[in-house]
Amino acid sequence: MTTLKKWNLVQWKRWNQLPLQQRSGWLVGLIALGATMTAVSATQLTSPAFWRGFITGIWASDTLILIGFLALIQFQARKR
Repeated sequence: MTTLKKWNLVQWKRWNQLPLQQRSGWLVGLIALGATMTAVSATQLTSPAFWRGFITGIWASDTLILIGFLALIQFQARKR
């Protein structure tokens, strides 16, 4: 097993050991960061339009994925 795979397994184990409140807190913080970076990259006029759109799309899609992950965690918490 490679070092990166071992590291990923350790991180997933640590993530799963966190209580749902801490997981939600982490995700809310990352969502706030993603929303901020989406706005910053969308309004940055010094870069070419293609790259501005590309980077904005990456930040926006990552933020949407995190929102979905947060919704999943909240749904799991309600089932308990």
